Amino acid sequence: MSTKSVVVEEVDYGDLKVSPDTADLKLPEGLVIHGYGGNKEELLGLAYHLADALRVSLRLFDLPGHGPDGDDLLTSQSAASAVQKRLKAMTRPSFFVGHSLGARLGLTTGLPTGVSISLPGPALFEGGRRDLLKTLRARRVRESKPFAGLVEILSDPLTPAAETLLLYAANDIKSATDMVREWQSTVARVEKIPQTGHLDIVSHPKTWRTISDWLGARIEEDPDAAR
Repeated sequence: MSTKSVVVEEVDYGDLKVSPDTADLKLPEGLVIHGYGGNKEELLGLAYHLADALRVSLRLFDLPGHGPDGDDLLTSQSAASAVQKRLKAMTRPSFFVGHSLGARLGLTTGLPTGVSISLPGPALFEGGRRDLLKTLRARRVRESKPFAGLVEILSDPLTPAAETLLLYAANDIKSATDMVREWQSTVARVEKIPQTGHLDIVSHPKTWRTISDWLGARIEEDPDAAR
């Protein structure tokens, strides 16, 4: 899948690499991590926009316990191992973009710059059962028991990256808005995306523009790379 400016290709581990269609530049690389019950394709539109707008390379992957195949389970350890495996496979990891559970995992990468979208705090199972299943999409996740991996990861300690952009939806879940109140004086920038909820925030044009504008001021191409 490609256009004149951006190429999407499958790489090792079945991951997707989204990058500008350009000659051998040592581009900054970003790790893109989807949320609980999601998949890498959900963030493909965002990654495509960033690759085109910023001339960066993005790597997307399915978390353990996700995707149509496999018997792996989502746990704190399996998720951390999957993240580290991708970082080691990257040439110039520079930043992360994570949504929901992926936002928390992104903060464990040690990368200096990150975008956390609808970052949840400790697990809060509030609301009606139908709304809960719609938001969390647990039926799509392989775990030792329902929500076991989610609760485990959400219980892990968490600190912001040195440069963190924190985005949240106008109609976000309570756990995410609680994190905004807790972190708003700690992170570099906080912004609400209007007319969005916890899941569709990743596809909103303002989300895309806000991230590309913010990252564009913080990442640079390798000065030694050929142009």
